Amino acid sequence: VSQSRYGGEALSRLVFGDKPSEHILKLSRDFGSFLQKINMIKDRSGDEREGRDFLGFVVSPEAYQQLRFPEMVNSVWQYIEHLRGGSHERFRLFCAWSFALGLRTLALWENKNFSWSTEPLKVSKLDALQIVASIKGSNRDLQLLKSALEKTAPTFSKNSFAQITA
Repeated sequence: VSQSRYGGEALSRLVFGDKPSEHILKLSRDFGSFLQKINMIKDRSGDEREGRDFLGFVVSPEAYQQLRFPEMVNSVWQYIEHLRGGSHERFRLFCAWSFALGLRTLALWENKNFSWSTEPLKVSKLDALQIVASIKGSNRDLQLLKSALEKTAPTFSKNSFAQITA
């Protein structure tokens, strides 16, 4: 997880220059951690079959709390919100797509009552294309973007979105 946290930080240094604020770096580390945890959840069933356990605890409906998803939703939104105009617009679109697909993966996990099956959690191609289109169409307006992201989110993160003001 720490590697991807620093991957988020490295991307921020590319986008914001050599000296982004400590606040931006913290948000970017949370974003990297969010994406890495989503990947671990997506691949959990295959990892278990092969004897790997990257999460280190029994997965249950409380797992999303252990993984800090509710607070990361807010951090990732704040990060995306900082990516405004000019050269940041395309990077914001990339981040919003990644965030939306991660949120949809969490919604799939929630729909399975946070349990695992033998199949990996995977957003369908059609669903992914619809998400990408809705995010692309709302990227220039933060309120529309927040609304589009919220539609992809699992129920447990709705409270996190309710606290966000765009």
